[in-house]
Amino acid sequence: GKFISLHLVSKDRFIIREGELTRLTRRGKTTYYFHLFNDLLMYSSREMSGKFILHRRVPLRDVSVEKDKDPASIQVMSPQKSFVIKANSQNEAAEWYADLKRNIAICEEELKKAGRVKLKAAPLWKQDHNADECEICSANFNLFNRKHHCRKCGCIACGKCSSHKMQLPNIDPTQPQRVCDRCYADAYLDRK
Repeated sequence: GKFISLHLVSKDRFIIREGELTRLTRRGKTTYYFHLFNDLLMYSSREMSGKFILHRRVPLRDVSVEKDKDPASIQVMSPQKSFVIKANSQNEAAEWYADLKRNIAICEEELKKAGRVKLKAAPLWKQDHNADECEICSANFNLFNRKHHCRKCGCIACGKCSSHKMQLPNIDPTQPQRVCDRCYADAYLDRK
């Protein structure tokens, strides 16, 4: 991996809470160590030595959170990546949710004062095990017909129905992203 220099020390930054949470991924579940600062959410894997390997840092000014259908889970929506985190209990999830909401509101207020707008959130990806067939053409997935996630809407489509790429500046301002035929067609019709 690449080394990223991360400056966490700031006179205006302080830790709100930290702890292990499970992040639901497209392939299953992974436990990470989360740090919530007053302006930043980070998650890392923890080595046996106690060191942290950073996986993602998300400025709270660009985040929104929603309660998930599972009362112990929270949907975290951000421009580059949206995901679901699961706590060990409903009470723990409620505490994380309240702290996130409170600090996101403060960061949003600062964003408004600066005259900036919040970036559009990336979609939540559906988990692979929830799809046996393409959501567009209904072709069954198998060893040769693989699953692909649309970076614009999060649906699971086959390669034939997700062969287009387009700019999604909220996810990556320079690299075109894989999108499904529906999103590509919608974007094309919007341009006309």
